[in-house]
Amino acid sequence: MNLKTAIAKNTSIYTDHKDGVDFLDYNELNADVEARLAVHAQLTQIVRPFAADLIYLADARGFLLSPVADALRLPIQQARKAGKLPGSVIQKSYGKEYDADKPQI
Repeated sequence: MNLKTAIAKNTSIYTDHKDGVDFLDYNELNADVEARLAVHAQLTQIVRPFAADLIYLADARGFLLSPVADALRLPIQQARKAGKLPGSVIQKSYGKEYDADKPQI
């Protein structure tokens, strides 16, 4: 199964979820083990040539890349919404489709 098919088959799209932005729900991918493994294997092949130093896991989307980091034997850096991480954090604000975000690492 190719990457595009595996993701499309296991994604629900909620149109006009918030201020005209569509929400793509990848949770169905968790239920289809074969598709999930195919996605992880193909993402690993895409990331490998970049010779990354670490993999950045952004909130809920991180589950797609954590196995890639494992396969490439790379450390991960978790980023969370403001106020979710304990201790000292670094924060950077950026604009999104419908508002701003301030992830922390």
